[in-house]
Amino acid sequence: MSIKSREGFTLVELLVVIVILGILATSALAFFSDRAELARQNTDLANLRILNGATEQYRFSNTNTLFSVPGATDEVRMQALVDGGHILDAPQTLVKNTQFAWSFDDHLWIIIEGDPIVIGFTDALAGSAITYTDFLTKSSNWSVNGSNYTPNNWNGYLEKLLETGDVASNSRPPDPAPGSQGSNTIGYQNPYGNNNQLVANVDNWNNWWKSNYPNPAIIITRDSRFAHASSDPFVQNNVDNLRGSMIFYKDNSAPNSETQVYYVREDGSRSALVPLEEVLP
Repeated sequence: MSIKSREGFTLVELLVVIVILGILATSALAFFSDRAELARQNTDLANLRILNGATEQYRFSNTNTLFSVPGATDEVRMQALVDGGHILDAPQTLVKNTQFAWSFDDHLWIIIEGDPIVIGFTDALAGSAITYTDFLTKSSNWSVNGSNYTPNNWNGYLEKLLETGDVASNSRPPDPAPGSQGSNTIGYQNPYGNNNQLVANVDNWNNWWKSNYPNPAIIITRDSRFAHASSDPFVQNNVDNLRGSMIFYKDNSAPNSETQVYYVREDGSRSALVPLEEVLP
């Protein structure tokens, strides 16, 4: 009787098996990851339909302007639906970097990517005449004095562009009405105050600024209390007048490329910094 020898697997065969198992594991992981992402998308779409249905009920029984006129935040609109018993709680999107936002163009809730305040601001600036290249070539000087500023330095250039739509002259256009000086022409509106005013170089946030420019749309400043990393409680203490404002801050000695762009959240905290390349075309 002959006995057949039983040899083990060779190293090459073991490596082949390991590679095959790795490919199968990777495929399985990708499959289940895709399925999980699809489930999150479907859940968000289902919540979107519920949200729009609840909003229709709310608008049918309420005559306020929450869903017809800008001025409130999406958080306020959501809470109104909760308080009215139309939804149990405010839904949050499950897909990363997205959220529900009310669209005045479509009169519906939609799902958007990114922060709606930043999106609104960057979309407005994208249509302006200023470019990132022009911005970098302007003087580092960050000082203006009333209307006697020059477009040769950067914040004078930006302020004039936002207020007049061009930088050819060295003065603002005549005010059509008292108190209108400072309104921006790009149409960005502070979502918390329904305000489109622009304030430049707020070195001291005194009572005059507070009473004349509550919740300004845009603030161009060298005041160190507005620095993104500042621990000074100034912004938090003035949240009622600053929430929703888009901030352009730069120290006079810093290059233009280090300008900080962010907005003040509803609770007075600062949003993440927005890269200048995303703000200026």
